[in-house]
Amino acid sequence: MTSDVLEIRRHAAWLLVLYTLAHGEPEDAQLFLAQMADPTGAWSMPLHADIADYSQLVRVALRVGQSELATAALATVEDNARRNPGITSIAAICAHARGLVSRDLAALEEATRLLADSPRLLALASAHEDYGVALVRSGDRDSGIVELGHALQIYSSAGAVWDAARAQRRLRELGVRRRLLASSRPRNGWAGLTNSELAVAKLVAEGLTNRQVAERLFVSPHTVSMHLRRAFTKLDINSRVELTRLAFVQAEAA
Repeated sequence: MTSDVLEIRRHAAWLLVLYTLAHGEPEDAQLFLAQMADPTGAWSMPLHADIADYSQLVRVALRVGQSELATAALATVEDNARRNPGITSIAAICAHARGLVSRDLAALEEATRLLADSPRLLALASAHEDYGVALVRSGDRDSGIVELGHALQIYSSAGAVWDAARAQRRLRELGVRRRLLASSRPRNGWAGLTNSELAVAKLVAEGLTNRQVAERLFVSPHTVSMHLRRAFTKLDINSRVELTRLAFVQAEAA
């Protein structure tokens, strides 16, 4: 099996892991996790995985009882943090992963604090959710409900329906009923861009390449391409030149 085929298979398996867990099928998720290993049994995330995927991997691994995989994923993130000191987003994901593995409330709280001003809304919501679950587990029900409420609000505003439903279910199990909030964000146009799409669009409009944008925002080039495609669709444009023109008009109108 060629390395390219293996990489495609690994990427597809990771997406299926997330899909099956979202549908409440942890046994199937465990099977797909096994498919991410190479013929020698060595396991790794897809080559272009975003750093935030590693906290999700830790969560998944713990959910299906693979504590060794969770620990290995944490070690990868910690190594990344050591090699990139001072990078807030990486430090936040590291704190999140460490908090999950060690059941460390302080680390989970730190993750929510570090991600508070980040365009990574899903990572922020995920950190609030895991912090809330950990607080409830520790006996601090009221504080846990507050954190889960934050998670629900962020998931809902970001259009993350499955994640929002999960947070809502956690609250319901605690006797708290919260209505899923419909997003007031327009579907199209400049106002329809998410924070992440807007951050990418502005940097591209300044003339940066996808790789330069990825380095500036500390995300993968694949993530930049995805946000840029969505921005083009919402703005009904097909080129970076058109994006630059729209960004200039938007800045003039501000």
